[in-house]
Amino acid sequence: MRLGPFLEQLADRLNPVEVQSLAADAMALRGGAMSPGAFYAGVRALAGRRGVRLADFPAFDAYVAYTALAERVRPEALEAELNER
Repeated sequence: MRLGPFLEQLADRLNPVEVQSLAADAMALRGGAMSPGAFYAGVRALAGRRGVRLADFPAFDAYVAYTALAERVRPEALEAELNER
């Protein structure tokens, strides 16, 4: 997954407050205080506000969609379904 071009394009359009907020969110993600789905939803929203289209970065766009879907998996339900087989 290539984040470089996406981040470069986004960073060029952010104001200092947005850069600080994104950095704080990244630290929260790394520290476990924010889920990947929440982090990437925020990145998607920020990019949209700044005119950076995730569709122009298909691999990254797919990863962002994956993080949202992954958060919908319920471990208890998955385990129960696997135990039924």
